[in-house]
Amino acid sequence: MSDSTERRRSRMDAGSSCPVLPRGERALAGGRDTATNRYVVATRNAVYHQGFRWEFEPWRRLGWDRVERADWDAGRAELTLVGLEGPHLTLRWPGNRGLLDLARERIAATTLLRVPVCRAGQTVGWLSARRPAGSGDVRWVLRAAGVELTDEELARAIRQARVQSGI
Repeated sequence: MSDSTERRRSRMDAGSSCPVLPRGERALAGGRDTATNRYVVATRNAVYHQGFRWEFEPWRRLGWDRVERADWDAGRAELTLVGLEGPHLTLRWPGNRGLLDLARERIAATTLLRVPVCRAGQTVGWLSARRPAGSGDVRWVLRAAGVELTDEELARAIRQARVQSGI
């Protein structure tokens, strides 16, 4: 193992205040979650949050294209990143709405399109086209609360969205 690899690995431990970022990515905002005392670092592409010392991965990455929205609870000084899949990330972030503004800007930057999905004249869900920062890939995400769409309905909704938007 080279010296540079060893230095990079040592920076990745759970006690480090900054994760090793991919080439070309730089920290735009950061600080500590005051509820857990763990570090959080936001970049153009993702938010990185420090795991607990006993976890296998010392840092976790949540790409902005995997975040549906960012909510702010002023009374609790909490920022919640609502994920498209899996658990949400809630951070206690008193007196600093800069991360909220950055999160909302990055979520918007990775959202190409968001259109309603209708059945019998009623909106039954929302279809989003999401693109990870720096990627040409488009990922379609369906949010349909309590309604199951058939493969045909979903394919038709994506076709219509593509035709309307040119994606």
